[in-house]
Formats: sequence, structure tokens, C-alpha cells
Amino acid sequence: MKKYQQLAEQLREQIASGIWQPGDRLPSLRDQLALSGMSFMTVSHAYQLLESQGYIIARPQSGYYVAPQAIKMPKAPVIPVTRDEAVDINTYIFDMLQASRDPSVVPFASAFPDPRLFPLQQLNRSLAQVSKTAT
Repeated sequence: MKKYQQLAEQLREQIASGIWQPGDRLPSLRDQLALSGMSFMTVSHAYQLLESQGYIIARPQSGYYVAPQAIKMPKAPVIPVTRDEAVDINTYIFDMLQASRDPSVVPFASAFPDPRLFPLQQLNRSLAQVSKTAT
């Protein structure tokens, strides 16, 4: 867990335990960095995270305050990070080819227009004309 996340978690727990009540003014960023020993950016990121999660609100030229509904908010769930998994490209290609033959599969990701829309005769005429003038 990153330092700003640790600080945010610490403040979140203080809010949940009632140390900070809704409407209470939190320490300023400079005061918090003196208390925590962390950098200004770390403290700023922690406050921004808590603000984005609805635990605190920023009042311009006044500081950060505990949000009125902060105590009622459940803790955000922690989603475990999964590891990358190897993909066999041959199996993937085979699956794609099989799917392309299935009439029930609509290829929305495909950006190929219908071949009947391509002006093949006009292109052939143009190529023939260019090849005659180029020789």
C-alpha cells in the first residue's frame, strides 16, 4: 500500500471511530505533513483520495472538513490484483477463426466493409489506364 493510501486509511479509521466528527475541520495540509512526517504531495494525495471517496469535503480558503455523511459510508472494498496469465496465441487465433464461421456471431469489432461495396471495376480500369500511360 502506498504512503498516501496509508494516511488516507488512517484518517478514514479516525473518522469511523469518531475521533473526527462530521463538520470537524481536519488539520491543514502543512499541519498534517508536520504531524505525519510525509511530503506535501503525499498528504495532498491522501486528502484528494478521501475527498473523492466522500469522506471529507474541501472548502475554498478554509480547509478540509469531515463530510456530513462520512460516518455512514461503508469502507471501499479491496479488490485483489490478479496475475497476468499466459495466452497461447495459436489457440486464440483458432478460436477467432471458428467464431468467424459461426453465423450466430456478429463481428462488431471487425471494421471491414462488405466486399460488394468496393469499386473493383473502377479500380481495375484506373490501374489499366495508369499502366498504359506509364510504359
